[in-house]
Amino acid sequence: MGGKKRKKKEQEYETNSVIQSSDSDSEYSDASESPLDKYKPYRVADYSRRYPEDSPGHEHVVFIASSDENVPIGSRDMMYLSNSFTRFVKGIKYLKKVNKYRMGVVFDNPNMANSFLDNATFHREHRITASIPAAVTEITGVITNVPSDLSNKTIFKVLSTTTKKIICVRRIMRKVKEGESYNLQPTQTVAITFASCASLPDYVYLKMWRVPVLPYIPPIKQCFRCLRYGHLAKFCKNAERCSICTEGHSFKNCNVSLANAVCIHCKGNHIAISGTCPVKKQKIIENKNKIIPQSYSETLKNNAFPSLTNPKNSQEFQKLVLSDTKMLSFITEAIIKVITHNKINNNTIVNTKTIADTLKDILKTNSVCSENSQV
Repeated sequence: MGGKKRKKKEQEYETNSVIQSSDSDSEYSDASESPLDKYKPYRVADYSRRYPEDSPGHEHVVFIASSDENVPIGSRDMMYLSNSFTRFVKGIKYLKKVNKYRMGVVFDNPNMANSFLDNATFHREHRITASIPAAVTEITGVITNVPSDLSNKTIFKVLSTTTKKIICVRRIMRKVKEGESYNLQPTQTVAITFASCASLPDYVYLKMWRVPVLPYIPPIKQCFRCLRYGHLAKFCKNAERCSICTEGHSFKNCNVSLANAVCIHCKGNHIAISGTCPVKKQKIIENKNKIIPQSYSETLKNNAFPSLTNPKNSQEFQKLVLSDTKMLSFITEAIIKVITHNKINNNTIVNTKTIADTLKDILKTNSVCSENSQV
């Protein structure tokens, strides 16, 4: 009898635990969320890409495209575009043609690039759209062991980080063959996009759990139309190629058997989109090598930031700089130059980066002048 009572109590405890867990999760759930929306990428509604004020580099590109799909930006008069940008847009360093459908407007100041993005009047009058590439303003990492029944929206609500702004949450899905068709099933891996291009945070908080953030390695892009790498079929303008026999038709209309398939890339006996293709394997390796994001802890270990572990050496270095009147004058000149330029143009950011860049230019100019005087 005692055993039956204990068993009954254990069953009641397990049932109550499940109910309590479900009730605690209900505060994050959305009753209006349909099963189809559950695993759609969830992106912050009020977010738009912008260059941070301390954005690294001297060039900040904004891509423009035609708002009229029938008139590509590359078919317009280049001189007319150049005159329009010169007259109405400030801070442009130069223009560059990316392809027939896209141009790059390069600014040397991140604030000027952001101002151009907000210039809706200019965009409307010239029938263009403007955007910043994600690669220079965002970075993506992944977390693992996330319960697969949680929706992307729920994950976003329970995620938190003290160092970065989270702008997108996307569950990694896996194709599973069921009969003659393939269905998508959720994995326990979630990709998180942060509004930063410098480094990934070491970890994020999922409710009370501290979860490490790992680098995200995107899949290889291969076009199912022309079979080339680097783009997708919906953007492809090339001629169609068969993935089985390499001829100019769809694989659906091919009479060659899979046993006699020829890869267009390596000429091997497999279809062109096969994962066994040595060319594709090499592309995957190259893709992994490109993705080497640094966490904060790794950044601090970087050789670009040598540590001054010896206090004596640090003090000697400070004494050396302070005693060098010429170096002090150069530093002072750089600070005054940046502040003056800011007051005149009202578009120069006064921070350590702009002062350091100005100091480098002054030292370089002084070095050239010294060499010329010696000659």
